[in-house]
Amino acid sequence: MTSTQAGAAEVGVRFRNRPALRHAISIVLIILVSLVLFYRHFATRGMLMHVDMTFPTTISRNLALYNHTWWQYGSVQNIWNVQRVFWAYPLLGLVKLFNIATDRYLLIMFIGTFALAGVSMYALAFYTIKRFRLGGTSQYALHVGALFAAIIFMYNPFSVSHLWPYFGYPGYAVLPLAFLLLVMAVEKPRAWKLISLAILITVAGTGPINVIWFWFMIIAYLLFFIISKRFDRRSLANTGKVVLPLVGLYVLLNAVWMTPFFGSMLINKPFTPVYQGSFGRPMLDMLSKSGTILNNVRFTAGWGLPVNPQPSGSFWTILSFALPLLALVALLVLRRKLFRDRIVIFWSLMFIVSVLLATGTSSILARPYSWFVLKAPGLSSFGWVFRAADRWLIYTAVFYALLLGLLVAHLLRNQKAMKNALAAVIVMLVVTSFAPMTLSYAKNVYNPTVIPSDYTNVTKYMEKSSPGSRPIWIPFAKDGFNYDWAPEKRIGSFDVYTSNPSLNNFQDIFNKNNYYYWLESQFSNNSLGPDEVLNRAIMFQNSFASGLFAPFAARFMVADSSVPFYNFGDSFSKDKSLKSVFQNGNLEVFKLDSSGRML
Repeated sequence: MTSTQAGAAEVGVRFRNRPALRHAISIVLIILVSLVLFYRHFATRGMLMHVDMTFPTTISRNLALYNHTWWQYGSVQNIWNVQRVFWAYPLLGLVKLFNIATDRYLLIMFIGTFALAGVSMYALAFYTIKRFRLGGTSQYALHVGALFAAIIFMYNPFSVSHLWPYFGYPGYAVLPLAFLLLVMAVEKPRAWKLISLAILITVAGTGPINVIWFWFMIIAYLLFFIISKRFDRRSLANTGKVVLPLVGLYVLLNAVWMTPFFGSMLINKPFTPVYQGSFGRPMLDMLSKSGTILNNVRFTAGWGLPVNPQPSGSFWTILSFALPLLALVALLVLRRKLFRDRIVIFWSLMFIVSVLLATGTSSILARPYSWFVLKAPGLSSFGWVFRAADRWLIYTAVFYALLLGLLVAHLLRNQKAMKNALAAVIVMLVVTSFAPMTLSYAKNVYNPTVIPSDYTNVTKYMEKSSPGSRPIWIPFAKDGFNYDWAPEKRIGSFDVYTSNPSLNNFQDIFNKNNYYYWLESQFSNNSLGPDEVLNRAIMFQNSFASGLFAPFAARFMVADSSVPFYNFGDSFSKDKSLKSVFQNGNLEVFKLDSSGRML
């Protein structure tokens, strides 16, 4: 043996004997794989923007979302920002400290959250596969199986279409890790496990949807555990040692939002206006329409998504069955081992429950599901986890990742050529089935949007003239605009997030008879307002604007002419209570009369 061969052999031995190094390499690979979804950002700089994934243009405006905590009277309209503050504030603080641009911050946040989902699933899959003691001679089967599970959890259509790092995705990303901590805590209750789990679900709990996801899983597993142990004394004792401290810690850590939330329920006074008060059974039926069993198991159920989840063409339709069919193969091949493992049995049951719940009102659960969403006390406060039934498919993603990761590790365990080739075919089929959705989202949703410099210049002007001012942006945001500078995208409440005016709540925006739309009608040259009908010259003189804008407690008003189908003409320039102080491109800044200011 030459010295080169001896050196290579020594490196190979060291590699095999260092599991930490193998884990580190797997995590690096997961991070590299996560970059594929954002490949367009590496050639062109821009903001990640699309409807619910719309952010302020500056870090200061991002921080402002968390600085203004007088929710009922202004700023952001709900408690979600309080829930997000545990990770958002420290992260934004670091970003501001190192002077990172907003577009880079968003890219880091999206990639980081997406990669976190892969690392989290890798940890649970490796732990589960190792428990199976598959045997064999391959040192890498466990890692490859866990890595494949991570890719499935990251790139399945449900995951790619729900990647909202500031809303629900952090809960999805750490769910496998939270479950792993839960399993370890139940088997051997220790303080560090419970504290870690409580902190994890607190930090990742960015909204009501996460609260439901976590606690549904926790309660379900604890019940499953004591039932599987036939209610013996030890299982009951371990469950008590887990659930009581965990609930206590969670309530303590989340008191900042739980106290006002439950206080409002106690006095029967909503903490925030009811979101979309017109929501009823017809809308629930519409949202549940695609939630058939067949669509749910293929992850093709969904509503209002920017990319149609339904495959087109015979080839892609057939390939969309890759996940459920290969999962069935895994159940048949590994049945003897699978049905002896508590984790796999639990996730198999969760798979069935999640697929059924995701049917909403389109199947046998129609009547009870409708009652829970529309009539059950307090449940309407938890929002879209119930209204959009496909959100329950989060547990289905864990099931597929675990099962197929186990199958690939089983095939690779003895390094036999035929089985290795079969494992490669399975990986190829699954990854290829993800391609249409992934590429569509990469090109049309998670691609960079080049925002005109007008917005930066106007923001700088207002910050310099009146630091911390809260301007009004006209037209008012609804559920998204197709701006002239990004006609291919429906961008969400960009002006609201940019300005954060006092009368900022999305609930009122969805109400057709709200103050926003009435106010717009007074200045619009397109619509016929009541003042036009009765005599505009008498009913609406050209000195009223600042008075009408008084409830916004703003110093400036910004008119944005890049929003199509809105024509305000010279309504603002004619008004004597408004003074044009700055203009840049599509934006014109007006200073309000001092009479329009309000404490």
